[in-house]
Amino acid sequence: MGGMIAQEVALSNPEKVDKLIIYASICGGNQSVAPTPEVLKIFSNQSGSMTERLQSFLPLLFPEEWRDKNPNLIQDLPKSAELSPITTLNLQTEAITKWGGTCNRLSSITQPTMVLVGTDDVLTVPANSILIAEKIPAAWLVQIKGGGHAMMMQYPDKFSNIVDTFLKS
Repeated sequence: MGGMIAQEVALSNPEKVDKLIIYASICGGNQSVAPTPEVLKIFSNQSGSMTERLQSFLPLLFPEEWRDKNPNLIQDLPKSAELSPITTLNLQTEAITKWGGTCNRLSSITQPTMVLVGTDDVLTVPANSILIAEKIPAAWLVQIKGGGHAMMMQYPDKFSNIVDTFLKS
């Protein structure tokens, strides 16, 4: 939800935002492209232990090819990567569902903006980031080939270099 919140902050308090980075997000409403029904089913599955839930959720975060090359993924994830309690996830889903979106207001953003997405993100499909970048004047659009929803964990150096380049520009 960070990208959605960032959009709202930039629109409601533009004086508090110097530069804006929107990572793996949507602009909501009927213009956004929803994930597939299969992805939504996995996302909403609340069964199993924390480890089992994390294992079933990994395909939504990391593309299959990358997971195959990183078989110890769960053991290598930082402790903070554990899933939130079900009640928190349910509240997050409810907030996203009820959010009216920013699609029709994005042209009001005047801050330098970079929109980042992985080409293999199945949660916030890349078409959403393209839409956001098209609606914000002079926005940068960066698509990381092979990146999933958690591309900052897949490609931390590349991700950091891109963000650093934008912030220094």
